[in-house]
Amino acid sequence: MQNDEEIDAEMIRIELKGEPYVRNGFSKQQVRTALAAKEYDLDRILEEPENKRIVSQLGEIPLRDLNIKIKESEDLTFDESFLGMCYVLAATNPQIYDKFRPLIEKAQKHDPKKMPEDGRSFDRDKSLAMGTSYLEGMAFKESYLGLTHEELAGMTAATLMDVIYRVPLEEAIDTCGMGGDKGFMVNGEKRKTINASTLSGIVLASLGKPAFKHGSYSNTSAVGSTEAIEELGANINSDDPERIREIMEETNFYFTDAHLFKTVHDLSHLLKFETVNHVIGPMTTPVSKDTLLHRVLGVNHKIHPRDVAQAYELLHEKKIQKVGNVLVVSGLSQDYRELTTDFNSHEELKPHMLLDEISPYTTLIGIVQNGKYVGCSLITPEDFGISVDVQGIQLRNEEDVMNAMNLKALKGEDQANADYLAMNAALGLFTIEYLGREDAIVDGQLNRSYLQESFTRCRTAISEGTAYKALEKFITSTQR
Repeated sequence: MQNDEEIDAEMIRIELKGEPYVRNGFSKQQVRTALAAKEYDLDRILEEPENKRIVSQLGEIPLRDLNIKIKESEDLTFDESFLGMCYVLAATNPQIYDKFRPLIEKAQKHDPKKMPEDGRSFDRDKSLAMGTSYLEGMAFKESYLGLTHEELAGMTAATLMDVIYRVPLEEAIDTCGMGGDKGFMVNGEKRKTINASTLSGIVLASLGKPAFKHGSYSNTSAVGSTEAIEELGANINSDDPERIREIMEETNFYFTDAHLFKTVHDLSHLLKFETVNHVIGPMTTPVSKDTLLHRVLGVNHKIHPRDVAQAYELLHEKKIQKVGNVLVVSGLSQDYRELTTDFNSHEELKPHMLLDEISPYTTLIGIVQNGKYVGCSLITPEDFGISVDVQGIQLRNEEDVMNAMNLKALKGEDQANADYLAMNAALGLFTIEYLGREDAIVDGQLNRSYLQESFTRCRTAISEGTAYKALEKFITSTQR
């Protein structure tokens, strides 16, 4: 990779916001550049079978052909979705730009209408324009038509080529949400919940589970997962691969910020509008392709849990990522309990999709068991053996309020939020430890006995201080 000055000039002139993109004297881009210099091997990545097969088609398919299909409401195939993301990656990753430029110029010859009138050849500015057009098209499709599992898997597979470092682990569980959820409306004011997925990873680590949390800065909440973990005192800006592995071994936990591990994530912030990166970002966990990856992944109202679950099955089948057990989560609103809405219909379900984590009312789950999609199911807090204090978990969307409650929940100092955290963590514990068993699903429903056992173990870890000690251990390790 180039030095930091070249990166800043070449990375599509990204305008950093300043804080919180700078921590401990280093920008995320500086850390990413140093990490990439040690670990990123694009030639090796492009030799992987699926990558090599699809990238070889790049010189034959103009981006215009893909954009026309999108505008005409046609679904893209896995390969087409992958190729579309290649244009996006060329706009953000200098190494990919250099590798793909000859192929993209070749493809442009098949589409003379798209060549600049002055004859200017393909350059970084044009690359940015082309990548942006694809993101805009897919964002439109997501909002108005919906993304298919092949499109999700194809874009995810391509974006994994942009991951600077994929941590080599035998097994891990990643707990994260896609953000952008509606949240609660209380007297006309939007309320949010604690950073449940981030804190859940810490609870799981305290129980000896290898927990991997991939996140970013805030989108619709005042506190995003990166802000939450940094506010708690962790230094996540390590550019030493060996140190990252050591921290994981010492603490059973590691947090990877999207800006540190991928270039494509910066484009969404530059464009300042919602792109499909909120989907593919959380799906591109930076662990090695041979890591047995388990997931609890929350979605917002734009995407059905079934489609994400089926995308993971496809990624597993194509050997792009070794996938174990996955639960894709959509927290539903209170009125859903009183309806007979078909939860397999996204259009019928969309008005009731409230949270990208477990709902205090009813939650729809898309299930992947041992790498295979097995359907969807509903769960409630009663399945965990509890009821949730709904008003108690509705927080004002303010930085100080949310940061304070994150800590209180993890310490068990606020019962409502500690219970809510334990329930979310329990779903992760169920995923990594119980879901692979034959009796994990009974009559189409998640085994309530296992869910309740998982909740008890997670709640005990919180109430006895084990979870908070795991946080302290992680902070200490990252500060060394």
